[in-house]
Parts: sequence; C-alpha cells; structure tokens
Amino acid sequence: MVCDYIFGTKSEDSLNYMRDAMLTDFYTNIEETPGFYFLPCFLDNKPDQLRWQCIGFIIVFSSIFVSQYIIIFYCGINMFRELNKVVFLKSKKYHRLQVELFRSLVFQVTAPTLIFYIPAMPILLRPYIPFEIDFQTGVLVASFGLYPPIDSIILMIVVTDYRKSIKIVFLDLFNCVKTLFVKIRYCC
Repeated sequence: MVCDYIFGTKSEDSLNYMRDAMLTDFYTNIEETPGFYFLPCFLDNKPDQLRWQCIGFIIVFSSIFVSQYIIIFYCGINMFRELNKVVFLKSKKYHRLQVELFRSLVFQVTAPTLIFYIPAMPILLRPYIPFEIDFQTGVLVASFGLYPPIDSIILMIVVTDYRKSIKIVFLDLFNCVKTLFVKIRYCC
C-alpha cells in the first residue's frame, strides 16, 4: 500500500491519461473517483521522457514479492529439517500425519500463488507495458472467491484422516439415498 501511495499519486499526466478510459468504459468522471493511477514508463505525448516513478514501482514491487517468497522458502526448509529431526522419535502414524500436514502447507502456499499472484501480475504490471491492452478484470476478481474452498479442499485431499472421514460421510449419504430410492421403488 505504501508503494501505491508513493508511486501512484494523482498528477495532471495521470488524470489526462485515464480520463478517456474512465469515461468510455465506466461512464465516470476521473476527478470524482478516488484512487491511485499508474502510468506507462513512456507516455504517448512524451515518448522520450522516462517516468522514474514507474521504474521505482517495479523495483519496490518486485523486491517485496521476491522477499516474501524467499522468507516462505527459508521457513519451509527449516520447518522440514526440524520436522525430520523430531518426528522420527515419535510413532509412524504421527510421522505420517506431520508429513501430510507439511504437504498441505506447501500446497496452501502454492494455491494463492497460482490463483492470485500470477494472474494478477499482468494487471499490476500493465501500466508499464508500452502497448495498449484493454481488458476487463471481472474474471480475475471472481477467481479471488475460489481461494477459501480450494484451501479447504487441499487440506481434505492431502490429509488421510480427513479423506477417510469424507469418504465415510459420502458413502453413508450414498447408502441413505440408495435406500430411499429402493423404498420409493417398492412403494409405487
């Protein structure tokens, strides 16, 4: 957010650049809309002038993005090493459960990367690409709603105890429905 505030403040260039797009796509006057506006590194009316705010944003944004994954990677490796030291002292069932929970953690870190960050990259870096692209972001915003169920589904699929419990619930449900259909069939 600090990066947005520093590099995305409104200027006369940003208002002029966004005015037509906001009027044609959203029927809104740009002066009445709060927000941050990121411009391409080179503007059409000033092709020889590099906007250093763009370069600054790309550097800061990329360093934040990379540093969070370095931290995740470092903590994951340390957690895996410590897990292997301690877990062998316990039972096999405990070891299996800890390995499954570690796998689910890895998948739960990977899922937002694939669902949010990678699809959001073209949108976040769009202002810095030197050619014109016009697309609506509704599909990307709708994909944000996929994360909560996918996060739970990952845990239910990876951890064997959860998977067995879900299988039992579905088998019981299937047997109830099957019994109901058999009773209805013989009644009619």
